[in-house]
Amino acid sequence: MISYSSKLYKASPITIQEKIISFRFLIRKLLREGSTFRTIYNEISKTQWMTREEISVYQREKLSGILAHVRQVIPYYRDMLSDVSDDEFSQMDSVDLLRKLPILTKKTVVENRDSLINPRHKGLKFKSATSGTTGLSMVGFRDLFSINYENAFIRRQLDWAGYISGQRRAWIRGDMIVPSDVNIPPYWRHNKADKMLMLSAYHLSESTIPAYIQMLENFDPYIIQAYPSAISFLAEYLLSEGRQYRGKNLKGIVTSSEALLPMQKASVEAAMKAKVFDWYGSFERTVAIGTCEHGSYHLLSDYSYVEYLPEDGDEVELIGSGFGNYLMPLFRYRVGDHVVLAGDSFRCPCGRAFPVVERVIGRVDDVIKTPNGKRIGMAINILDGVGNIWEGQIVQDKLDEITINIVPNGVFAEENSLQLKAQAAALIGPDVTVNIKLVESLPRTKNGKLRTVICNI
Repeated sequence: MISYSSKLYKASPITIQEKIISFRFLIRKLLREGSTFRTIYNEISKTQWMTREEISVYQREKLSGILAHVRQVIPYYRDMLSDVSDDEFSQMDSVDLLRKLPILTKKTVVENRDSLINPRHKGLKFKSATSGTTGLSMVGFRDLFSINYENAFIRRQLDWAGYISGQRRAWIRGDMIVPSDVNIPPYWRHNKADKMLMLSAYHLSESTIPAYIQMLENFDPYIIQAYPSAISFLAEYLLSEGRQYRGKNLKGIVTSSEALLPMQKASVEAAMKAKVFDWYGSFERTVAIGTCEHGSYHLLSDYSYVEYLPEDGDEVELIGSGFGNYLMPLFRYRVGDHVVLAGDSFRCPCGRAFPVVERVIGRVDDVIKTPNGKRIGMAINILDGVGNIWEGQIVQDKLDEITINIVPNGVFAEENSLQLKAQAAALIGPDVTVNIKLVESLPRTKNGKLRTVICNI
């Protein structure tokens, strides 16, 4: 499939680029939204209304099935559960069985990746890499069921935001649909097969924002899916101009991938005249948190089984065991982000029995700024797919320069450096000098977290 970074796509006229985008969407839709997707979506449309007691039973059934699978076919878990007899396994409560496994860290996954993959898998295999908010480079694999599983839950989040399939929607996220060296509008492309306006998150600046807003208002989407940093930039501009968004049909804005700060949410809702629905997911697919119609963050108990590791004060760290990936399943995975839970007696007016999260802590990374006024969110994605990186961090002290601190995993070769600089230029643009510095370790905050992007200007 033609990628947005390919020479063919970049060299094509806009009309051809839009045909490529629509073709990519149709292929992805065929894979991601077939009969498996519909089965899962129909199931979770019902499970969202379960009682707490029913959810507990449901989780145990899900755990029992996937644990039986991994005990048979996944080398890592087969070894971990080797002391459990067949009789003991069949009689033991699945949660008790789960807790016989050690807590899994990202470092452990990186070091044991091959033994965590199903060697008998014969279907499609999807590989992805992320540095994530921890800065540690990690490669993961998912099967087609996992892709459909994730999409079903995201679709349910869109339902909560009021979206109806087939309505117009806008997208301001991490797809490089407009090459970074383009400096004249349009900074967007139409996915006509999905009635979607895809706007580049990488060309947003004070000088380009008026064109973005005009295009959004003309297109008039029913839903906007965006990075918090991108949509809040638009909102702040509108408010500074003393006006609001003039689209008539906008029902909601779904944010994800970055931390949504309270002041961002407030400015977006004030400027866009629509509710913000924040989605928290993870690359590892072990925890998901969605926002309901009443604005509550719900820990989705039908998505995975989550344990809470107590931290300072009211904070807990999330330990997740996913239900949806049979190719590379992760159990008791230490996500690395902390939350503050609402009291056990709290009941959300929406009627769903999922636990309510008062605050999601973590993922608060800075944006990278450029000389031409752009603000780049999720800049840590620069590291994705670059080999021989253990951890990484981007630091900006000057408008036209960034330093990428790398803790190498083995020998960080010249080809790794060239790839990293090329990916940085593609994401940020040619006006920012990229320095690469090899270090032995990266500093942590007082609660042990790694800030992966630090902007000091």
